Amino acid sequence: MVAVVEHQNLILRCAGDPGMDLQRLGKVVQQADQTCFEAYGETISGIPCHSPHLQQTISEALELMASSEDVMRIENGNGKAARHLPLVKAELRRLNAAEYIIIEHAICLALA
Repeated sequence: MVAVVEHQNLILRCAGDPGMDLQRLGKVVQQADQTCFEAYGETISGIPCHSPHLQQTISEALELMASSEDVMRIENGNGKAARHLPLVKAELRRLNAAEYIIIEHAICLALA
């Protein structure tokens, strides 16, 4: 069974960015997980490291978050991928300093 993302704050932190489609979101999660795994021996998202189901797991988490009205799916015109608009703020205070820095670093690397 595929794990559901434990740290929805990671998704919420990225969701409002107009350039953050599912592929880029996957890169952010993958980068954050890799960095956290190397430093602490566990992933930040709760998804097993190097999971072949990463995109599927993120899609499932986004669907779950949309059904609970944490995010709203926005269809882009011109054949571009849909993105998700956060309807609630990420609770970044629930993260420890290391998790926050890892997430911000992963976002910078994925958008570069």
